[in-house]
Amino acid sequence: MSMTKASARFTSLFNRKNASLGAQSSEPVEKTLPQLDTAQRPTPTAPQVDPAVATSLNEIHAKIAQQVAGLNTLTALARQLADSTDTTITESSRASDTSEAVSQEIEQSRETTRRSLQEIEQLSTAVTEIEAQLGALSSALQGVAEVANGITTIARQTNLLALNATIEATRAGEIGKAFAVVAEHVKVLAKQTGDATSDIHTILNELTQLIEVLLGQGGEATVAAQAVREGTLGIDEVLDAVASAVQDVETEAARIASALSDMRNGCNTGIARLEHLVENTQKSAESIERTTRDNSPAGIEHLLREGLAPLHGQANQLVQVNEAYAEVAESSKLVDVAARNAQHVASTAANDLDKLSTTANGVLKDIDTLHHSVDTINSRLLNLNEALNRISKVARGIADIAKQTNLLALNATIEAARVGNAGRGFATVAEEVKDLAGRTAEATASIDSTLEQLRQQAEQLTAQGSLSLQRAETVRAGTREVSNVVDMVASSMSKANQNATRIVDVAPELEQTCGHVIQALEPTANSATDIVQALDRLNKTALRR
Repeated sequence: MSMTKASARFTSLFNRKNASLGAQSSEPVEKTLPQLDTAQRPTPTAPQVDPAVATSLNEIHAKIAQQVAGLNTLTALARQLADSTDTTITESSRASDTSEAVSQEIEQSRETTRRSLQEIEQLSTAVTEIEAQLGALSSALQGVAEVANGITTIARQTNLLALNATIEATRAGEIGKAFAVVAEHVKVLAKQTGDATSDIHTILNELTQLIEVLLGQGGEATVAAQAVREGTLGIDEVLDAVASAVQDVETEAARIASALSDMRNGCNTGIARLEHLVENTQKSAESIERTTRDNSPAGIEHLLREGLAPLHGQANQLVQVNEAYAEVAESSKLVDVAARNAQHVASTAANDLDKLSTTANGVLKDIDTLHHSVDTINSRLLNLNEALNRISKVARGIADIAKQTNLLALNATIEAARVGNAGRGFATVAEEVKDLAGRTAEATASIDSTLEQLRQQAEQLTAQGSLSLQRAETVRAGTREVSNVVDMVASSMSKANQNATRIVDVAPELEQTCGHVIQALEPTANSATDIVQALDRLNKTALRR
C-alpha cells in the first residue's frame, strides 16, 4: 500500500470516529509507566472502590502503557526521518554550493573565450594585412630590380665608351694621354657600378626568398588562426550549453532545498505533537496510578472528570500527525524527482565537459602552431628591414660613383676644349659619359625613393608582426586558462553529479521511512480508540454504581 493511500485510509478511519490527529518535535521522549500496586487496599474505615471499576482502571492503565510504547516507537521513527532529512539537506547544500562555484567558473571562462575570439579576429586580420603588404612589397622589389638592370646596362655602356675613348686616345698620341687616364678611371667606375648592381640583385634575390617564406608562414598562420577560432567557438558553445545546464541544476537544487525544508518543518511538527501526546498520556497514567493508590470513589470521580480528559483528544491529534507526514511524503517525492532531474543534467554536462577537454587540447596545439608562425614572421620581418638597408647602402654607393663619373666627364670636356679640334671626339664621348652618369644618378635616386617607402612599409610590418605576436601570446595564455577552467568545471560538474546521485540514492529511504511512520500511526490510533472506548465503559460502570 502506498503512503498516500495509507494516509487516506488512516484519515478516513478516524473521520468516521470524529477524530483528527497532529504532532511537532525536537527531542525524543522515552517514557515507561510504573506498574500498578494492585495489592494495596483501602483502610477499613474508608469507602472502597467498586472492584469492577478497579478492574477497568487496570485495563486502561495497561492500554496506556502500550500506547506510550507505540508513541515512543513512532517518535523514534520520526526522529530517524528527521535525521535523514538533515543529512540530505547537508548534501543538498553542498550541491547548491558546487553549482554556484561552477557557474562562476564558467562565466569567467566564457569571458576569457570571448576575449580570445576578439584577439583571434584581430590577429587573423593582421596576418591578412601582412600578406597583402608583403605582396605589394614583392612588386615594389621587382621595380627595384628593373631599375638595377637599367643601371647595369648604363654601366656597360659607360665601360664601352671608356674603352672606345682609350682606343681613340692611343691613336691621338701625346694629346690623348690625359684622355686615356680619364677613360681608365671611367672604366674602373663602370665596373664598380656593375659590381654594385650585382650586389643589389643578390640582395633582391634574398628578399624575394624571404618574402616567399613570410607568405608561406602567413598562410600557415591564417589556417592555424581559423582552426583556433573554430575550436574556441566550439569551446564557447559547449560552455554556453554547460552554463544553461548549471542553471537547470541550480533550479532543481532550489526545488530540492525547498522540499527538504518542508520535510524538516513537517518532521518538527510531527515530532513535537508526538512528544506532546507522550507527555499527556504519561500524565494520564500517573493519574490512574495515584487514584489506584488512593482507592477512593472521590478519586475515581475526579479521574473520570479531569484526569483522563487528555486521552479523549488523542485520536484527533494523531490525525493531525498523519496529515503532517502525508505532506512530508509528498515533499519526499518532489526531492526524488528534482534530484533525478539534476543528476541527469549534471551527468550530461559532465560528459560534454570531458569531450570539451579534448577540444581544448586540440586548440592548444593549433595556437602553438599559430604562435610559431607569427613568431617566425616577426623575426623574419626584422631581416627584411635589414636587407632593405643593405640595398639602400649599395644604391648610395652607386650614386657616389655616378658623381665621380660625372666629374671625370666634366674634366674630360674641359680638356677637350683646351686642345681645340683635336679634342672634339673626346668632348663627344665626355658628354655621353656625363649623360650616362646622370641617368645612373636618376636611377639610384629612384631606387632610394622606392627603398624609403619600402622601409616605412617594413617598419609597419615589423610593428604589426610584434603586435600579432603579442596577440598570439594572449590567445595562447587565454586558451590555456580556458583549458584549465574546463578541467576545473569538469571536476566540479562531476561533484555536482555525485551530490545529485547521493540525493537520488537517499530519496527512496526518506519516502520509505515516512511510509513506516504513517503505517505505525494506524495501530497507535487504534490503541487510542480502544482507550477512549474503555473510558466510556468505565464511565458507564461508575455511573451505575
